[in-house]
Amino acid sequence: CGGGGGRRPPRSVCGALDQCRALVLRRPSMAISWLHLAHLERESGNLDAGIDALKHGGALAPDDVIAVSLLGGYLGEAARAREAAAWLEPVARQDDADPQVLVAYALALAKLGRHDEAVATFDRAVAADPLNARLLVERGTAHMMAGRSGRARADFEAAIASNPAAARAHTSLGVLA
Repeated sequence: CGGGGGRRPPRSVCGALDQCRALVLRRPSMAISWLHLAHLERESGNLDAGIDALKHGGALAPDDVIAVSLLGGYLGEAARAREAAAWLEPVARQDDADPQVLVAYALALAKLGRHDEAVATFDRAVAADPLNARLLVERGTAHMMAGRSGRARADFEAAIASNPAAARAHTSLGVLA
């Protein structure tokens, strides 16, 4: 068990990973098992194997919002923002795009320095859930990366108003100060 993360995962993860690997060998057409395998691979420190499992599961269920958004997030975590944006863009451009997909896409865009597009994508997600503190913090971070401290501050303050325990909003205000 494990695969490059430098940390040894708990035995329970290793046991679950072994069982999940056996399951996908027995039932390779069961998309949900690939999603579980992806999570366990990532938790064991093998992010690349998690990405591969998500790609396989996503190919089996291309309309699965969770698979699409997770793959975008995993790719971003692996410093593969360009690939994440390319993967997420067709789904994020849909009028009824799921907020999870929008967030993953916006984060990839922000990492690529495409701040205006990232903020516009966060705007769509916030419109669907205007009191979601995480969305407000993420959009504020994109504003901060673009050098728009006033807009960033407004988002961080709105996040705190929505959820006074939003630690990242407090920390981000501290950074701005």
